[in-house]
Amino acid sequence: MNVVVGAGARWRPLFDQLRHDLASEGRRLARVDLQRGLTASRRGLIGELLAELHGASLPIPPEPDDLAEFDRQIAAREKSWLAIEHFDLVAHRPQYGVDLFSALRYHLMESRRLVLLVQSHTPFATLLPRAHPLSAIDMQTVELPGR
Repeated sequence: MNVVVGAGARWRPLFDQLRHDLASEGRRLARVDLQRGLTASRRGLIGELLAELHGASLPIPPEPDDLAEFDRQIAAREKSWLAIEHFDLVAHRPQYGVDLFSALRYHLMESRRLVLLVQSHTPFATLLPRAHPLSAIDMQTVELPGR
């Protein structure tokens, strides 16, 4: 699901409530904010994703083995819930590479072990080129208008 927020929209309480609701069911919503410096590199992003999912930091090998570790960790779980905040920034991060998005798409669409919630100011469909691996995902969009 893509939550598109207008200026001044109060989307964080919605994500907080979702995190609380999932926790009451024994599930963890991993929340990663792309505005954090730790997420500027692909290895940093994967490290943050896995740390959030597990509640503790894990050693992340250098690229390209970082994606193998990501795959192992996601495959070892029954299902993972992931929220990526400020997803608009992926359009400015070519260092993430197509392989990261292929891995995300695989776990969203094929293995179905990943549930993805993205927050952005622009609809998901407009953030990635048509040939991009994630552009084939039919993402539901919810708009939260600003004040």
